[in-house]
Amino acid sequence: MPRGANAPGARFRDFIDKVPTPAARFGGEGLMEVIHPRCAGLDVHKETVMACVRLALGGKVTREVRTFETTTSGLLLLLAW
Repeated sequence: MPRGANAPGARFRDFIDKVPTPAARFGGEGLMEVIHPRCAGLDVHKETVMACVRLALGGKVTREVRTFETTTSGLLLLLAW
């Protein structure tokens, strides 16, 4: 049975910083073309939602990850964020 990021039931945090660029797969350092400078992902669970935002601005990539409860107040905090 597959394990890790490709396994059924893999969690969002299994993917963070683990996706190689095409050149990195072949032993070199590669850069990827930025198509969307701002992107986000949600990992939804029964009691929590993990949110990750990545911003690519001026050649730098920043990432912020936060966890929110799935209560109404928690989802409103996610909305405000």
